[in-house]
Amino acid sequence: MPATHTAIALTSKGVLIKVAYTSLMAVDLYAVDLGLTVVDYPAGLGFNIAGVVHQLGAEVKDLAVGDRVAAVSFKGMESKGLQEYALAPQHKVAKIPASTSLPEAATIPDNFITAFYTLFNQLSLPVPSFPVTTPPPRASEPILVYGGSTTSGQYMIQLLHRAGYTHTITTASPPHHEYLRTLGGKGVQLAVDTVAAEETLKVVAGAVADDARVAILMPIKEGNALAGGNLILGLPEDRNPFAKGVRLISVRTFYYDQDAYMKENLMAIVLPALLEQGLVEPNRVRLMEEGPLMSRAEAALDLLRNNRVSGEKLVLKVGGV
Repeated sequence: MPATHTAIALTSKGVLIKVAYTSLMAVDLYAVDLGLTVVDYPAGLGFNIAGVVHQLGAEVKDLAVGDRVAAVSFKGMESKGLQEYALAPQHKVAKIPASTSLPEAATIPDNFITAFYTLFNQLSLPVPSFPVTTPPPRASEPILVYGGSTTSGQYMIQLLHRAGYTHTITTASPPHHEYLRTLGGKGVQLAVDTVAAEETLKVVAGAVADDARVAILMPIKEGNALAGGNLILGLPEDRNPFAKGVRLISVRTFYYDQDAYMKENLMAIVLPALLEQGLVEPNRVRLMEEGPLMSRAEAALDLLRNNRVSGEKLVLKVGGV
């Protein structure tokens, strides 16, 4: 590691955050074990950040020094959460209400963005205005969320409910696979696979109609494990279990802010409002705060590596605020 590093300047629309908590997830593990998302070294970990605003760029509005915030980082060492300070553009920062703790806030950004972007961009459901007073078109048609207990699946279920959809089917455990197969002839037109392993794709393929739209949260994992195997960044034809008429949508959340509405509104406006109104709840927190930070980070990665995390986020205390 070099003895010196390039200084990072605060841009006019940048927010410097004093980090209190971060969460580690599968993508962090893929970065460590497989080099996924790593462009250069040193490479940081911690895609989710919770802390307080330390300094603001000259053009930042609606935030103040000392505000409690959550932020997301998809690239750049300077913006990762496993360090004392992180730098984020304003559109990736959300002010959080007093009702949401900082550890809870560290569980939210990546999975909330993934859920909202998948449903209301990638699957083309109409973007709702919360609280919803009029049901959306085709509100009673079934929507399958495979892996509803995953951290992203939890937000998808909440958002579909709050958006007025009344027939969300969610299951993941093997005892329910036969039931899912019976759905294939019943017109399930929309589905999301939040696990995105080869074996789960086969189950979803048996549950959807031959002309369905299916969103897959990339990357695809070989076999049936979230970790410990190789990743598939595109689905080869000879490994595609879906009917030819099914439209497969590869969801890459890193690109969510290419949608102008999502960039300007999702973190700055939509998420704070939903939290303030109690319309979405954070994931469950598994707090890791005892011992040196490096040891806790390594322990968290081992839990992910051994598939010992389910329905919760591994949250690490980084610093005091």
